[in-house]
Amino acid sequence: MKIVKDETAQTHLVMNLPFAPSESQAARETAEELLAKLNAIAQIVHGNHENVRISGISCKDGSGAPMHQFIHPLGARSRFRAGVNLTVVNADFSSSITPPTKKIGDQMLSAADRDEDLDRALYLFGSLPLNWRGLYMVLDAAEYAHGGESGLIAKKWVPKAQIKAFKATACSYKALRLEARHGPLKWGVDHALQTLDEARQMVRTILEKWSKEIGG
Repeated sequence: MKIVKDETAQTHLVMNLPFAPSESQAARETAEELLAKLNAIAQIVHGNHENVRISGISCKDGSGAPMHQFIHPLGARSRFRAGVNLTVVNADFSSSITPPTKKIGDQMLSAADRDEDLDRALYLFGSLPLNWRGLYMVLDAAEYAHGGESGLIAKKWVPKAQIKAFKATACSYKALRLEARHGPLKWGVDHALQTLDEARQMVRTILEKWSKEIGG
């Protein structure tokens, strides 16, 4: 994996993956999963990261033939901070993929490789919109991995009051209207007990401390 600039000074992250030309969709799916976790790590480390998306996929082989560009739907979101060219290599070799981040990124990816619950949580954090609903899914994954809400609270990665405030706010239509997870008016707090920025910071902290506990 490497970062390059093209003739227009646009930055590209190039992934070299061992897939045949007939496996372009599988290559894209593999790259998207890895990219989601890289986006999650960048968000945890920096806090103001705008997710990078795949904008192209091409294939090359060892014969020196010109690159072949594949066309795949890019999904509903079409605006990117930076494009990512996924280069698919038709070659017989083992690929060692490391992220273009600081050491902490390597450690988090290594931890995710050893813990499928953390792996899923990072994938969700790097794929979903970081709104109340998306953050709740990440928190759900963290709670599931630790035996429920009480188990996650027992880790003391964030104060119990923060988790309670987040859930009370995220589930309240009265507090969030269309941004809430639920629609009924018969339950929920009247006003938000936490800001969205505070909620994002809480989830970032959980993921960072969870990764450190597993080690890398």
